[in-house]
Amino acid sequence: MINARRAAVLPSLALAAVLSAVLLPGTARAQFAPDPVTVDSTGRIAPDGSVTLTGTYYCSPASGPVLIDAEAFQSGSRADLEGFIAVCDGRLHRWEASGSPTGAFAPGAADAKVTTVELAKGGLPFPVGAHSVENGVTLVR
Repeated sequence: MINARRAAVLPSLALAAVLSAVLLPGTARAQFAPDPVTVDSTGRIAPDGSVTLTGTYYCSPASGPVLIDAEAFQSGSRADLEGFIAVCDGRLHRWEASGSPTGAFAPGAADAKVTTVELAKGGLPFPVGAHSVENGVTLVR
């Protein structure tokens, strides 16, 4: 069982790990390719209003577990798309993520953000590397 003092320290450690991985060059981020994640220029709106984005990702087999998360934004509406654990085998993979928005999305221009977060191998799964891509996308039905 984790005591209250340890529970209070864990978020600070996770934040420190993320900041050091993002701000210090040449550390865990070296495991990622130059463009470890992309988002395609066209996304879809389903009849039920859910939004789907697609793209590619790459991660090295030497990396720890890598989580991929995507979001879409349009005129004050936001869709958090389902995240997933990446297959890290050194190959380029396709990804697809869908989610229901908070508000209505319409065909046309929108913004997308896709983030990869590498977790430490073994021990506590705290972040050791992160990479985000933000692109404009066109949503179609």
